[in-house]
Amino acid sequence: MSGRNVRVLARDAAARLRDAACKEKRDLWNEGEATMEATEDRAEALAAAEPLLEVCWSGCLVRDACREWARIDRYTGVAGGEVVHNGKSALAPRRHIKLAS
Repeated sequence: MSGRNVRVLARDAAARLRDAACKEKRDLWNEGEATMEATEDRAEALAAAEPLLEVCWSGCLVRDACREWARIDRYTGVAGGEVVHNGKSALAPRRHIKLAS
């Protein structure tokens, strides 16, 4: 697939995210993803991801669309209730699992 086609698909997928539960949580997302990126420790990365995953799994109506956008755009961070790296699931499974007790 050409780069132009990927950009068009990613833009179209992103347009479906207007009702995302995270849309008003930019600061939380930026802080959580920056912490995840700064650590090489899996447990610390999961701890930083947990508040973001909770937002995704607490009734977000566009979780599947977000996951699709992340795959197309090769996103790295938290999207669609998963931790992803270059659009592929990295740390969290496709269903919600409580990461901390």
